Amino acid sequence: MLKLKRRPLAEIAPWLTSITPELILNKDGSLLANYEFCGVDADSADASDITTARDQLDQVCRSFDNRITAWWRLAHRRTKGYVDGEFSNGTDARLNALNQAHMTTGRYFRNTHSLSIAYTPESGVAKFFEKIGYHMTVGGKKVYGAIIEAAKDTVLSRSAFAFDMEQIRSDTRRFEAMLDAFTGGVPRIKPTRLAMQESYEALHQIANPSVPKRRIRFPVTLLDTHLSESEITVGAERLLFESAHGKRYAAIVAVKEWMSFQEAALDKLLQVDAELDVCIMFRFLDTARATAYIEKVRRFYKMAAVNLRSMVKQYLAKEENENDEGREELAKEAGKALKRLTAEGVQHGFANISIVVYADTESELEDSVSEVVGTLTNAGFGAIREKTNLMPAWNSTLPGRWDKQRRLQFVETPAVSDIAPVRSVLEGPIRNAWLSEKTGTEVPPLTCLPTRHRTPQRVDMHQPGGNGHLFVIGPIGAGKSVFLNFLVSQADRHKARRIRFDKDRSTRIPTLLSGGAFIDVTGKFQASTPVNPLSLLSDPGNFTYVTEWLSLAIEDDSFSLSPQQRQDMFEAVKLLASYSADRWTLSSLSTMLHSDLRERLQIWLVGGQYGHFFDHVEDAFAVSDNLCIECGELFQKFPRAAALFTDYAFYRISQSMDGIRYTVIEVEECGFFFQNERFYKRFEDWITTIRKLNGSIWAATQSLRQIARVANFEILKENIANWIYLPNSQAKTSPELYQEKFGLTGDQIQMISDAVPNRDYLWIVSSTNQTRMLQTAFSDEMVAQLRSDGVAQSICDKHYASGEPDWQDRYVREMLARAA
Repeated sequence: MLKLKRRPLAEIAPWLTSITPELILNKDGSLLANYEFCGVDADSADASDITTARDQLDQVCRSFDNRITAWWRLAHRRTKGYVDGEFSNGTDARLNALNQAHMTTGRYFRNTHSLSIAYTPESGVAKFFEKIGYHMTVGGKKVYGAIIEAAKDTVLSRSAFAFDMEQIRSDTRRFEAMLDAFTGGVPRIKPTRLAMQESYEALHQIANPSVPKRRIRFPVTLLDTHLSESEITVGAERLLFESAHGKRYAAIVAVKEWMSFQEAALDKLLQVDAELDVCIMFRFLDTARATAYIEKVRRFYKMAAVNLRSMVKQYLAKEENENDEGREELAKEAGKALKRLTAEGVQHGFANISIVVYADTESELEDSVSEVVGTLTNAGFGAIREKTNLMPAWNSTLPGRWDKQRRLQFVETPAVSDIAPVRSVLEGPIRNAWLSEKTGTEVPPLTCLPTRHRTPQRVDMHQPGGNGHLFVIGPIGAGKSVFLNFLVSQADRHKARRIRFDKDRSTRIPTLLSGGAFIDVTGKFQASTPVNPLSLLSDPGNFTYVTEWLSLAIEDDSFSLSPQQRQDMFEAVKLLASYSADRWTLSSLSTMLHSDLRERLQIWLVGGQYGHFFDHVEDAFAVSDNLCIECGELFQKFPRAAALFTDYAFYRISQSMDGIRYTVIEVEECGFFFQNERFYKRFEDWITTIRKLNGSIWAATQSLRQIARVANFEILKENIANWIYLPNSQAKTSPELYQEKFGLTGDQIQMISDAVPNRDYLWIVSSTNQTRMLQTAFSDEMVAQLRSDGVAQSICDKHYASGEPDWQDRYVREMLARAA
């Protein structure tokens, strides 16, 4: 790198001292206020939110005049953050470690937005008249005496301090009034005013790229020295920042030809695999100055369109006079701009857009610059690598420095707000507030996953009030099972009990690998586990539930129990409980019922159509902390039996919940609940009951049409906190389902339609309609532990049956060998 000059940063920094906790006085006498803001969510459910935010910016900036300069900065920095938490078993810990390794590679970025606004008091003649006003109001002088005193102040620099302090107070009041109007007029971008140490930290980070971010102490010197820890060396094309923490190289790419671009055009830079700052500086003009400038330009092009030599030649040749059409067109454009300014009050100013690219080495910097230039070019922008203008270009990215930049474009304010990067992606909370309150300890979010914007997303399913329910909807083959298996595995971070109602062994492998138990109530894959709800009769507190369960078994769409019949059944339950436990069966109970009820119960008795499901002497169903229950045959072929078993299991699970320890209940396919109104109402009841006991139901379905037929689906929607929609290329062809039933917007449906199966998952939070397109990038080893296909099941069976203490590792190694 060709070294031209090494300069201490304090020589360049424009900041002098704080005059209020929120205002900084610069060396040139200007006042500086700093903000950070959230912006509009890039995955907003309604894309018009971004347009609204830009319209608000246009409107609120009308109160700014030539005294105001704004610096808009978007910092694009690598992040290696993750979520904390410990795991109780090796398999879940290994899955988490693999996910953490991917999330902390440095390929994901944190994007932060900041805005600095400077107020530069009038100078020259205007300043002289302000001094006259000061001597008239404060000094009590008459006009001529005030003029003489102001002249003496100017020539002799007399009484400057007294005047400046009073003037600073006056400027502060004016500036604060402007800032109040600004912050109140842009609620969509959610600006937050920075004060004292927060403001110092923001400026320190901008000025010292080679110094890690840290909190800044209160200053004991002037701010230009206090906020400087670096020396800067200017080369032909690069800047070198040197500090006690190391070196950092930077290059600057100026953006030109950027007017009339679509909204958020600069957001494409956020997909670049490089650390950079998008810096927009804008100097506002009042109407008089803007008019004068446009008129000057218009006159110039009108004069330039006339070629005197050509006029003489045309006169001598008796030809018609022809002016320069291009310059005439430019003059017309200036005229149109003047009309918009006069008729519509369109604001104007001078703007500069610079992309500051950072790297640790020169070669890495050159690669990053090439990628940035390529991205800008592909987006239709003009790009200039700063060389002779390198140092002035960097100076002007410092809030408070605008004086050295000459690469400015005269533009309308709406053109700047259109291209300004107002979109952001919030990373999510750093703690699970609900579980932290329940346990009395700090509990992290569930997991951390990438987004489509190359940012990390901390996923926290719990909303205020403890609602952590989840519903996954989408077609088969879109990645539902693997994704749910991963989320349930991550729930071990919360020390959660995990109970899965499985279909076709979709959750069996991760359950066994993590030390859990697998039972099959269908008998399809292993010996059937006998289930007998009447085994609950040992506790009189269960009599009411047993009666309800029997009612659910007997009733259907054409028959409902009368109050008397319900009471008779309750009496029969109490009578049966007085007998020995070997008599607690459905067959025994049927002998105590009236003939009409006994007849309706017949299909559930031994020898009946469904007699093999519940008419047993023993009940081998046991609730454990890590359990997988195979129910696939029930879900697919016997939906009534599935609903009865799930209801009984939910009750048993609820009885084992203490309201303190968190419980996750996964239902791999819950479509059967929607086939019968009574079963659906029971599902709604359990949604409420399980939440009150500090549990969450994570359900999934491929039966979208069945949901569409549910009469009171709105109630369920309100009770489910989280919805995840799987990719579906046909989503736009089903507006009656996605839009009318699920209440999604056109933009959300478009995201579902464009999503990639087995990678993209659209997460929507019901209470806020917050939308985020999550992505997965599971390695082969992670997929081996989360998959459920026949080959994986066969290999898992072999190693599980071996009884070897390291059978889990053997299984994973064989799966990886097959994938190699």
